[in-house]
Amino acid sequence: QGVGAFVSLIADGAKESKQIEKGSPNSDELLNAALGAAATQLGIASRDALLTTMKDGDKSLTALAQAHNITAQALQDTMLHAAKAAADANVASHKWTQAVADAAYADVSQMLPKMMNANRVERDAGPFSDELMQAGFSAGGQLLGLSNPNNIGLLLKRDNKTLAQIAQEHNVSLDALKSAMLQAAKAKADSNVASGHWTQSVATDAYNSFSALIEQISTQPLSRGLGPAPGTDTK
Repeated sequence: QGVGAFVSLIADGAKESKQIEKGSPNSDELLNAALGAAATQLGIASRDALLTTMKDGDKSLTALAQAHNITAQALQDTMLHAAKAAADANVASHKWTQAVADAAYADVSQMLPKMMNANRVERDAGPFSDELMQAGFSAGGQLLGLSNPNNIGLLLKRDNKTLAQIAQEHNVSLDALKSAMLQAAKAKADSNVASGHWTQSVATDAYNSFSALIEQISTQPLSRGLGPAPGTDTK
């Protein structure tokens, strides 16, 4: 959810938010690697910590680079190098074909220059609730008996269905489905607090954000203006 996390930071109406398009799950994976590399070069603990720094300080990647005596171009080059290395590793492990890797890297190469100066940020838990989405949607898919639990995103996005419709079609109650997803998200949030990865405040905000999303998509299809669903990779 790298691209989605980054775009969610940009305030409504900001110029950059209209220029940056959300990528595929593959380009998201490369962007996460790129943001992680940027955090390392800037001396920041993690990708999440970098996004928090941007959000709390209302700073762009370019501004952070300058504050650390690094040129924006050097930081961007580091990010692209990390994205390319991640793509190459996925090809070497046979997780991706070369064509998939090339397409994902091309997406990131186009998006990164637009992201460098994005600095008007929202005060929300978007980047953090992304982690809870992965846990929650996977748990929901398991309850539904999907061959690939993450493919619940396909039903939401490709088939334009609500959680209520999906639950009914799989002979599961909506309440049971929502409960499984929320419990998994809560467990992930608690785990992140226990490991020191998140503060309790971050965990609470992220869980509340995810809970609100679940309520929305229970009765409204994604075409009604919600963001892209996790797990939309058809593999």
